Amino acid sequence: MNNIFGLYASTGDGKTALINAVVVSQALVGKIQIIKSTTTRPREGRDNNGSYNFVTIDEFEKMCVAGRFIETVTYGGNLYGFDYDGVDQALAHAHGICAITKNRILNLRESGYSVVPIEIIAVGNEDNKSQFYAQNPSRRNDDEAMAKIIVDSAHVIVNNFAPGGLYKATQEIVDLIIRFNKT
Repeated sequence: MNNIFGLYASTGDGKTALINAVVVSQALVGKIQIIKSTTTRPREGRDNNGSYNFVTIDEFEKMCVAGRFIETVTYGGNLYGFDYDGVDQALAHAHGICAITKNRILNLRESGYSVVPIEIIAVGNEDNKSQFYAQNPSRRNDDEAMAKIIVDSAHVIVNNFAPGGLYKATQEIVDLIIRFNKT
């Protein structure tokens, strides 16, 4: 069975940037990235790169009624969902990779998917995170609640926001995926 590599961390710790770097570095654009549908607005210059399927609340609710999601979650006041077709399409190629919350790891496993949790520990983004939380207090509350959920994760990657940090963390994730391909 192919694996979903689920990167989890707090808001602003670089999950999407790491996923994009892994996908681009391995020439896997459109092949392994699992796209989530969400009602959130795109963040300028960050999320408009194919990581999300941006939909209205009405569109999201219609997708729910149609049974298109493995699971959905409300996080930071927005709706997110993993679409069966998107997950299965990525896994048909090889492994899939996505940003995920801890409780979504448990939901995907309950749905029969093999999920490899990868905890991202960010270093050097404290000022940006403080500013974001000041503007979005519900995200801080959601991140604090999520931190209490226990997930078995043997893989921890440090994402250092200093020069060269993204490259190093990307390479560690690629090496992990390669090791799983050999087993």
